[in-house]
Amino acid sequence: MAVKKQKSLLIAYILLIFGGIIGLHHFYLGRDRHAFLYWSTLGGLFGLGCLRDLWRLPTYVRDANEDDFDKPSKPSNRKKKEVKGSASNRKQNEVKGPPFVFVRLVAQVSVAYVYGLITSMIVPLDNQFHYYVSFLFLAIGEAIAIFTVANVGRHKLAIKPALYISILAVFFNVICFGHENHSQIIFLTALIASPAASMCTTYKTPNEFKCHRGVFRRWLILALAGTLYITAISISIYHHGEVTSEDGERIKVKDAVDHFFSSPLWLEFKEVLYAIYQEGKQNGWWHVWIELNKALDPEGESNALKVLGLSMQATDAEIRRQYKKLILKWHPDKNPNNLRESEQKSIEINKAYEILSKVRNRRKLKANSSAS
Repeated sequence: MAVKKQKSLLIAYILLIFGGIIGLHHFYLGRDRHAFLYWSTLGGLFGLGCLRDLWRLPTYVRDANEDDFDKPSKPSNRKKKEVKGSASNRKQNEVKGPPFVFVRLVAQVSVAYVYGLITSMIVPLDNQFHYYVSFLFLAIGEAIAIFTVANVGRHKLAIKPALYISILAVFFNVICFGHENHSQIIFLTALIASPAASMCTTYKTPNEFKCHRGVFRRWLILALAGTLYITAISISIYHHGEVTSEDGERIKVKDAVDHFFSSPLWLEFKEVLYAIYQEGKQNGWWHVWIELNKALDPEGESNALKVLGLSMQATDAEIRRQYKKLILKWHPDKNPNNLRESEQKSIEINKAYEILSKVRNRRKLKANSSAS
């Protein structure tokens, strides 16, 4: 039988210091789920896990190097009684299940809340149906979190109990608190489902505990899981994130992205890029950021003026005059043969006028408050 390569405590500490925030030391020790949890929560809940590993790491290294299951099958007569008693105790513990560990429970609740928050925000909360779809993703996210934390080390939990318990917890909380209390339901689901699922944990068999996958396959699985995790975060930010414009206005990322795809930077990429280059060349490269922010048009002002056929120097009176002129021109009664086109144009003109009115009014209020 091949000799098992022992893990080095020194290497584990070096990886903890320089790559602990992404769980490199746990990957080195074959604790892939533990490594993914550290990567996805920035070092085990924002560095708390790394701090705890400063004194827990020797235990993890001993656990990785333990080779009880490869020892000779015939112990000496002097130790037969001890081995028999040890096997009996192990069997009794497996029947009872793992003991309650407060730190693991706190980790389950915390990670379940983080994962649940991310997955529940994958859909926009525009109506009641979207809320219920969000709660389904919430249950899935928290079940994955509970399952992942519960299977760290020698403990084992199947995904089905975690999923069923999470769904029941979400259903119970929605019935009790209503679908509007979204953040409260996320936390209470984690608080209820985590200890309930912990009652279903058992011990892994010796074969299950050992890591049989090659390094490449382990990296591939973690990369796939990481890609799904980043995708979920990106979709959540798209639907619920906000950015701040140069006027201090908070704009939804979704609206900013929509404005970007109708912005001069996107529609006239080469011209805008050349203008930005010339600005940086003539006035200094620190001006580039200002020009780039204008070109991105997060508020949609440039595109709105383009719809109305006006320049950036247009006054409020000119905007109102042009708006009335275009609305009258594209009124469905004046275009009976092109009703669909006239309706679409009217919607675009109204939307452009609303954007410009909002932006200009906000600037006036800001100027008045600064003057006073």
